[in-house]
Amino acid sequence: MSVLFVGARDLQRASNLKAVWDAFDGEKVFTRNRPFYKPLDGEIDYRLAYELGYELIISDDYLEPLVSPDKVTVVDVGHGVDGGKVCGIALDYMDEMWTDQVDYYVVASDAAGRIRAGETGQPLSKMLSLGVPRTDCYFSGLSDDGFFLMAPTFRKERDGGGMDDYDERRIDSVMGGMDVVLKPHPESTAEHAPYGSVSIASKDVSTEPYLKKCSLLITDYSSILFDAAIAGKPTVLFSLDSETYLGSRGMYLPYPRGYSRHWASSYGELADACEQALVDQKPTDEVLELVEMCDGRSTDRVVGLIQSLLTDA
Repeated sequence: MSVLFVGARDLQRASNLKAVWDAFDGEKVFTRNRPFYKPLDGEIDYRLAYELGYELIISDDYLEPLVSPDKVTVVDVGHGVDGGKVCGIALDYMDEMWTDQVDYYVVASDAAGRIRAGETGQPLSKMLSLGVPRTDCYFSGLSDDGFFLMAPTFRKERDGGGMDDYDERRIDSVMGGMDVVLKPHPESTAEHAPYGSVSIASKDVSTEPYLKKCSLLITDYSSILFDAAIAGKPTVLFSLDSETYLGSRGMYLPYPRGYSRHWASSYGELADACEQALVDQKPTDEVLELVEMCDGRSTDRVVGLIQSLLTDA
């Protein structure tokens, strides 16, 4: 039986789904989710999964209603660790998420499962603490190449406006010549150019290789902070718009203390916060609880789930 993979983005950018796709050696087909992208030639309408011969969907996104949901098993592997900023799709489409048709949600831990259950309105019995497949890469090939990685999230009008990305000129002025790589979010519309000790990574490539090699992560509200904890990289939270962002979007844990022991709310505070983080690198207890099952074997567990579902079909 062929497995239908449905991604919010194209497969190369859907890192969590791609980790499972690459590891699963059975018959499989990939298509993108229709609400967010125009279909390309050769893509299929996943809503007709059963009618087209598919009885198992693996997705990283909220799906439109299936024509025959009772005849298709749906596994949602998500994008990453739940527990950071409040889910934007849940905020925008809470009445249109059709979460009842999802049979299983793969989550990073029991704590993350409780958050996902509340977010989707689904029972805890649907939450499977198998870990986050894309984080398996952080258990090999790590190094410290002597640069800081800055990887902010992006803003929508819903999020209170404010800073869309960091300012490379001001970063250079306060970091004392430290090499910094600024990695814009894939959805960011801000314009950047290299300046002084600040280089710019393409927003269209994965953040993972940079995180594996950096000395320290600087972010604002991005869930990449969980990846950094898994990879053993210290994190500094740097936000200039926390009042408006938290008031409109929100976070699941107290911000910033729940997510990092080190933070800055102005450019003038940033260098000192980074220096402190390099000395005291331990993640918060709350973050460690949320990533409990991210142990380098998450992909194997998800592939095992797929194989068991195919056997039972």
